[in-house]
Amino acid sequence: MSTLDSMKKVLEPLNLYNIQSGSTIYAELLTYAQELDSLSDELEIIQREGFINTAQDYGLSLRERLIGSVKESLSDKNRREMLIKSFSVTENDFTKESMEESLKSCGIKASIVENPSESKVQVQVEEILDSTVSEEKIELDALEILPSHLDVEIQFNS
Repeated sequence: MSTLDSMKKVLEPLNLYNIQSGSTIYAELLTYAQELDSLSDELEIIQREGFINTAQDYGLSLRERLIGSVKESLSDKNRREMLIKSFSVTENDFTKESMEESLKSCGIKASIVENPSESKVQVQVEEILDSTVSEEKIELDALEILPSHLDVEIQFNS
């Protein structure tokens, strides 16, 4: 039911107003309804953009700016996945599997080879999700989230 129909439905039983098409009251209700519909549309957009899982526009780009860079060249699905990974890193996420998942927030799919005797890890980049980002930027982002006490070597498969 449209906003105009809803207002008419409430007012008609009162028999106080002439709300037929062409009347002054009808014109006033129509104006209110148009603005209320516009506000309703805006509220739907705000609600959608307020959550990573449903965001499609500024809800993604504002969060991406918060963590470093906007990745508009990626699909919304990939952008959401990267944001969720970025915002979900905890102190318990430093297992090999968790670090590989966390690297998705840098825009890469990678595997990690551990060398505990030398306190080293080797990151083998299998796929770059955002081709517009340089390898240097990816490496800097990856070093930000990997444990700082480890010597990290990052290899890009070209």
